[in-house]
Amino acid sequence: MPTLNDTTPRMAIGVAAACIALLGAGCPVKPEPPRSVPAASSKVPSIIETIVLPQPASSEPSPPSLIDPRFSDDGTSVLFTNARGLSTIRIALPEAIHAFPVTTQSTGLFLERNGSILARFPNESDREVVVAVGEQYWGSQFSPNGDWILFQEDRVDGAHIWVINKDGAERRDLGLGQQPTWLHNSQGVLFVIAEMGQDIENQHNIVASDLWFASVDGTHRVSLTTTADQVELNPIVANDGKHVVSIDGSTGQVLLSTLGER
Repeated sequence: MPTLNDTTPRMAIGVAAACIALLGAGCPVKPEPPRSVPAASSKVPSIIETIVLPQPASSEPSPPSLIDPRFSDDGTSVLFTNARGLSTIRIALPEAIHAFPVTTQSTGLFLERNGSILARFPNESDREVVVAVGEQYWGSQFSPNGDWILFQEDRVDGAHIWVINKDGAERRDLGLGQQPTWLHNSQGVLFVIAEMGQDIENQHNIVASDLWFASVDGTHRVSLTTTADQVELNPIVANDGKHVVSIDGSTGQVLLSTLGER
């Protein structure tokens, strides 16, 4: 799939703001060269099946623009924010599925100081770690086990995904990707690689997008979908590691995928 090389993303149908930050911009100042990362017993996931979740009836003339997906605390639904009205929309999962949100064990927090992203650990005498230096870095997330930090780098040829351990000693560029989310076992991330096009008004929109996986140790990087009829965006993973929800950017439909192993 062609990579992104545009710098002005705009929403596809039914997902206003879903393509925010899909594209890189500016001249990056790269972090220090990647160092070796301890090997992890990462298993490569695969998608067994994908179904479309029924959406509740709406009185609006067009489907809601769904952003900010997250699993409900009781595991029965997926919650979204409607970008048009900023209301919360609940979409039920099938009765046989209970999918809970992934949480992190880390007690750290992120700060921005003088153009740098810092991780501070209050339970460790306020120890601080420099995650990245430069305004092109953003989107820091602790892994579920608290041992790793995920962040993104904007580049002119498309955003890249990075990981660094909580001590700041090991870091790795996982390559091109957008909208990353941690797997439940902290051994890898799911993300999308999207392609931008131009409509008849010379505006920018997402014309294709697939789900990808990359392992933290850098040994695996594989495409999970190659769907010409679906534009997968905004993936989130349940804490059982078996279910992924994404939004089809071409239709606004909510997709539920079941994960297996290759």
